[in-house]
Amino acid sequence: MNVIRTFSHKALFPVLILASCCVTLPAFFKSFSLFLLFLVLALSGELFSCKYKLKSILRFDNPLLWFVGLYLLYCVGMLWTKDLKLGFDDLVIKLPMLVVPVLFLFVPKRMLVRRRLWLYAFAFVCGLVVFELFLFAKAVIAGGGIANILRTYGICLHHTYRALACDMALIALYKMPLTRLFAWSAKRSAIVRFVLMALLNFFVATMYSRMGFFLLLVADALIVIDTLFVRKVYGETVAMLAIILLTIGLTFSNERFGKRYKTIHELENQKKDTKPKADRPLIYSNALNLIGQNPILGAGTGDVKQVMNDLYKSHGITEGNLNPHNQFLQTAIALGCVGLLLLLMIYFCFALRLFDRGAWLLVSAVLLSAVCMLTESVLERQMGVHLCVFAYCWFNMMTTKKRSCKSNSSFCF
Repeated sequence: MNVIRTFSHKALFPVLILASCCVTLPAFFKSFSLFLLFLVLALSGELFSCKYKLKSILRFDNPLLWFVGLYLLYCVGMLWTKDLKLGFDDLVIKLPMLVVPVLFLFVPKRMLVRRRLWLYAFAFVCGLVVFELFLFAKAVIAGGGIANILRTYGICLHHTYRALACDMALIALYKMPLTRLFAWSAKRSAIVRFVLMALLNFFVATMYSRMGFFLLLVADALIVIDTLFVRKVYGETVAMLAIILLTIGLTFSNERFGKRYKTIHELENQKKDTKPKADRPLIYSNALNLIGQNPILGAGTGDVKQVMNDLYKSHGITEGNLNPHNQFLQTAIALGCVGLLLLLMIYFCFALRLFDRGAWLLVSAVLLSAVCMLTESVLERQMGVHLCVFAYCWFNMMTTKKRSCKSNSSFCF
């Protein structure tokens, strides 16, 4: 028994690295890595000897507490939902909101020191880059010329979530102390950093995601501001500006992507179909009407699609299974103002930590995901849920006061 426990303790760090690599991979890999983490925690005895005090967990400014609370409210929302099947499907999709924070509560503190947290972040970036290169290689093998390759790669899986992952990884990679993590020279660290950052920019530039591209420009701009005015490293500023210009050029040279930036007037002139369609203003208007019908507790966990479709039909729109394309509206329709408040509390708590720790650049990656939620129901797909929860767990641990780094300032913000 002691041999198993010892082996499990030694296996915990590699399993955490594996779980970090699998954040953006297909569902099977994410589920398998979380199962391994649960198994190792159980065999090591950590799962049954929680050393954490409830007082430190049940803190008002702990964002993960509100994440767990939001998931539990989705469970309670099953009491007044009509479509139980969709409701249970939704609970399965959102299960990482409960599982990931709870599992990390049982991870021993020695695995969550700042150096190892940065290694998990680096594993996440490497896993993301390798996966994107794999998808691009598949597109190249499919062939059909450069245009077809970019089209195949740009729309595979869900490009908005992949773009969001790249945007968040970009900021984490910029702040990563590679020299201290791997004992690399400053030159080697700079080369690795900017090659990976250039690849992340390339990936987003070739995806058909307007919001992803906009957030990429915001992330790049924040990095330029930091290099120019805070760190005053002008060589890195020039390198970043070169990456930004190449990214913009590549993006707008993509014919299909460029078409998505035509003005509303031009698009209206090209319309030949006179049937009513669910455009964003109508979707948002209908969503607000539905929130007004059930303002406190919402329509129920599994009834959002049905009530949205019923309202569309009343406008003569036959498109089915359309969501509000806004996570805040989606949550408010399902769980009312109570659910919306819990979702907003997650970002409010991160804002408190932002002012407290001065980690404005890293926490801005979390705020990027909040902006993305304005045009996409991010938490309605498992990839979006897993990405946000895992990233928020990492940010939460990085901004915890107890993990002091006075002896190694390069690992601080």
